[in-house]
This record gives sequence, structure tokens and C-alpha cells, in this order.
Amino acid sequence: MPMFSKSGKYVKDLSLVGNSGEGTSYDFVIVGGARLTEDPSISVLLLEAGGSGSALSESRIPAAFTQLRGTPHLFNFTLEPQLHATSRPRHFPRGRVLGGCSSVNAQMAQYGAPGDFDQWASPRSLLKFEKYTGDAVYPDVDMSARGSAGPVRVGYFNRVSEHSKGFVEACREVGIPFIADFNDPKGPIGASRVVTYVDPKGQRVSSKTAYLTKDVLARPNLKVAIHAQVTLERANGPPRAIGVEFAGSPGGPRLKALVHKEVILSAGAIHSPHILMLSGLGPATQLRKQGISIVRDMPAVGANLVDHPLVSLYLRDKKNDSTNLLKPKTVLEGLQLAKKLAQYQLFGTGKLATNDHGQVVFNVHTYGLHCYLLRPTSRGSIGLASPDPWALPTVDPNYLHARHDLEKLLRGFRLITRIARANAMDAYINSADTNPELDHSMHLKTDDELREVIRERVETVYYPTSTCRMAQEVEGGVVDSSLRVYGAGACFAIAEKFADGLKVEYQALKL
Repeated sequence: MPMFSKSGKYVKDLSLVGNSGEGTSYDFVIVGGARLTEDPSISVLLLEAGGSGSALSESRIPAAFTQLRGTPHLFNFTLEPQLHATSRPRHFPRGRVLGGCSSVNAQMAQYGAPGDFDQWASPRSLLKFEKYTGDAVYPDVDMSARGSAGPVRVGYFNRVSEHSKGFVEACREVGIPFIADFNDPKGPIGASRVVTYVDPKGQRVSSKTAYLTKDVLARPNLKVAIHAQVTLERANGPPRAIGVEFAGSPGGPRLKALVHKEVILSAGAIHSPHILMLSGLGPATQLRKQGISIVRDMPAVGANLVDHPLVSLYLRDKKNDSTNLLKPKTVLEGLQLAKKLAQYQLFGTGKLATNDHGQVVFNVHTYGLHCYLLRPTSRGSIGLASPDPWALPTVDPNYLHARHDLEKLLRGFRLITRIARANAMDAYINSADTNPELDHSMHLKTDDELREVIRERVETVYYPTSTCRMAQEVEGGVVDSSLRVYGAGACFAIAEKFADGLKVEYQALKL
């Protein structure tokens, strides 16, 4: 195995960054990502379970992300059977590549409603970091709350499909007004284009492309190790993280890296609690069942899982212009794909430069309308399936456990059926199609029938959160207001805000 990747920037020989003895030491070890190496006096090791993704066209091309399903570039979970929805296999992917899910997701940039942030202790402090991270490029928008100097490029991609224009007009017909910007401080109610993480060249913007630039990777105080799966967090004395163990394969040597300051656990809503539990920080009953020594009984680790549920409506696309072209079935469709690829390669424009969902469900071109529930009240959990670090944890979002969630999705589903039947959609939807697999007669169903449809179709929108919740420990918190794990020296970070806090803290200690 070569010591470095082809680009020479990523460490592949893990013995160069850790060893099986007492361990190589760093100021910080990051599992996931952050930006601490802006301070040249701080040494940082960044560990990534997957590869670099540098040559991954399915990640770089915005419309191609759906082609990653089932590949080694994802952790391909299957959800636990859902007690309150139809019990069938449900795919639940998570990113297994530098940049995590930001390198494989649908590239939508949505900051949330002001009313949600009003419930936080200091929402204005987060606005600072939204402006810091962003480099906003979009017209007809109030730019006073938008950044222009950050590394994360957001904006409107350069193609507005006719389907999208028809959808906005249909929304107007049913009483939903047009707004210029979903991220306007006045709130996100209305119909509009979605701001995206797509740059002016028509390529994806991820945390990797934004933060791990050539200049950053050249810093002597940073090492980025790929294909390095963290197996546990090491502690001593009173629970305090002193380093991590990691390996390149299940049978490979367990290597160690020690820290002078902090272990930063930024592995996402699924893998962060998983690593904590493997390290003995979690619900005592689960740890005992798996034969893991209990370092600290923390029932909230892996609890409080919140995930946005989705239900979809599928209609016959009259224009025959869906992203089914990514899997051509005829010579004509193959020629159409070649044309789209040439347009993308030459100009960075066209359908491939958009983030259309492109899920291939039928053998015909379909127009999909989706209803997301953004404030679900159902709560699920992450659990240990095995003490083996290479075995995936269990994921149970507990969809529709709260009756309110089902009723809100019912109202939303009714609304998208009204939008589908608006006059503005006549040019795009073939309502006369009698294919029984499609949903042209969905509006005729009773509420009870639609509830069953929702139970059958409910899926993830890929944004799980809150399994290492910030709150008082007695209220189900895992981390405190400084993002430190209760009773341990490890840190669980949201990168921008947390990195600034750590740099200020350790710079103060130097004085």
C-alpha cells in the first residue's frame, strides 16, 4: 500500500500517524472535521473512516449524487423495523468520505426559521458563523445577513428548470406566495428556489472542498489520515479522553494517537454516539449487554434521535425530462446523456449541474412532489448491535410515534396533491396517465387511506440530529454549553463555532 494518496496530500499508511505502542501525540485529534490548524502552533490529526473522494465524480457533479447509493463511499444502514409505520427495509445512508454527508448529500443550504433560533440561548452568535462560513452568490436577496468572505460557497445554480417555474406558479394558485429567499430573516414561508452548495463552475461545495484546500493541506501542523476508522476513545483516571485508537481494517493493527489537549468528536449524529458507547460512555444497560466496560453511565448518549420524515407523490412527467437520463435505457436516452455530459464538461451548466433528487423509482419519467416534516416530535435512538467497532450501530428514528407527526404529514400530503392538480402543472404532468403505480388519483382517497399511504411511504430526509444533545445532564444532555462531554475531556463539536472557542481558549492559556 502506498504511504500517501495519489495527490500526496492524504496519509494512507496509518503507521505514519499512530503506532501500536504508547501512541504518537498531537495537540488535537479530530474524528470528522474542524479548522484548528489556522493556528500554526497547534498540531492536528484528522481521521476519516472513508477515502478522500478527490476522484469521485458522483460527488463532484451535483445531479450524480444519487448514484452513490450502495457504494463503499456511504455507510449503508438499514433502519430498524418501524413500529408506527409499515415494517419494510428502509435505506439510511451516511457519508463515508472526507467531508462526510456534505460530500454526498443533495446540496441544499437552508438555515432554519428565525423562530427556531429564538429558542436558543444566543441565536445572534450563530448568525455570525453563518456569515463567516458563507460566500453567498444570489440576486434579488437582502445580503445584509449574508457573508461574502467565507470558504463555503452558496447560491443559486445557473439553471432554473421549467418544472420549477411551473411548481412556483402552482403554489401561487393554492395560496402559497413567492419569496425571493428561504433564508430571509423574516422567515421561510413561501415558494422559491432552494439555495444550494453548488459553485459557479457547477460543482459541489462541501466542507472538504471549502476547508481542506491545497494551502490548508500543505500546512506542516496538519495530518489527514484516510481509511482510518476510530475504534474507541482512550481515557485514564477520572473519565478524560487522552487519545484514540484506530485501524484501517477489521484485522489490521490497532494504532494509537495521544492528545495534549482535546479529542474532538465530530463524526455525525450516528457515529459520534457509537464511538462514545464503544468507549464506555453510554447507557449502562447497553454497555453491559455488549460486554463493554462502563466508564460512565450516560443514558442520553444515542437517545433523542430526531430525523425529518418524508412522503412523496409520483406523477407522470409530460416533458420526459427527468434525471432518469443518468441510467439510459435506449440509444436515444444514451445520446441525450452524452449531450448533457458534454454541456456539463464544457460549461458547467445544464441538468447535471443541478441537485435534482433523481431517485429512479419507475421505468417512466416521473415528476415527484415531496412533503417534509421539519419539526417532528417523535424521538428515536442509536443503539449498539455489537462490541465490534466495524459493526454498524442500530438506527431507529421511531417515525410517526407521535400522532401529531402523522396528522401534520397528512395535511402536507393533501397540500401537495392540490399543487399537483393546479392549472400551472398541466404543462408538466400527464394527469390522464392510468398507470396504477403512479399517484394521479391520490386526491380521491380518504384521510384514513392517506394515513396508510404515509405509513407505507415514510422515509428519511437524511438530516438526523441530537443524539449527543447539548443540555443540562439532568435534562438528557450529553455535552455542556462549551460542547464538552459531561464527565470527560473529549469534545463534541459543531465545527465553526466550536473551533473559534477552542482557539481563543488555548491562545489565552499561552499568555
